[in-house]
Amino acid sequence: MHKYWLKYAKGENVRFISHLDLLRAMDRAIRRAGVPIAYSQGFNPHPKLSFATPLSVGVVSHGDYLEMELTEELEPQDIMETMNPKLPEGIEILEMEKLDGRKPTLGAIVAATLYKVEIKDDLDNQIQELLNEKELMIERTNKKGTKIIDIRPLIYNIYTKGNCIYMLLATSSSANVKPKEVLNLLSIDNPNIDKEETFCRDENEKFITPLEWLKN
Repeated sequence: MHKYWLKYAKGENVRFISHLDLLRAMDRAIRRAGVPIAYSQGFNPHPKLSFATPLSVGVVSHGDYLEMELTEELEPQDIMETMNPKLPEGIEILEMEKLDGRKPTLGAIVAATLYKVEIKDDLDNQIQELLNEKELMIERTNKKGTKIIDIRPLIYNIYTKGNCIYMLLATSSSANVKPKEVLNLLSIDNPNIDKEETFCRDENEKFITPLEWLKN
């Protein structure tokens, strides 16, 4: 089997499609392009596609990642050229690399995500006050119930540029924080959130993209 990591974008006109719809769009494009995707074994085989992180409804992305496994080895550029015309408008594969040798899964190495949100007011003082806090306790509810957690260690950086706020937030299998949880602390309601890039860490703990990580 041959594994590939690809970077893709999800544009404004498909901002509100679900994660499941995105998966179906990728699967459909693969089949229509004749890409020899591998399937899982068992009673209900499914294509071997896995996203680095689920993309929330209402979020535009310029830097998300997908891992796929093929039964034949193909050139990444050839795969991109055959798949992109089959994808819905607004979804595009930007880059792609083949994995050499054994590598961890995408989900295992993802560490952080950079988000961008347009703002109307000057929030520099509020952002600095937030970053100066030693603890930021929020209430988080899931199927297991409600608990209070400290998200301050999960906020790596927040800064403004022009009329936008940028947030580098933890996104890993062990710990993560949602952008809306941070925006709530800044009293930003109903934001349009753009996902700018996904990061992992290199051996020196520096943030780099997954495709950069492959080349290290």
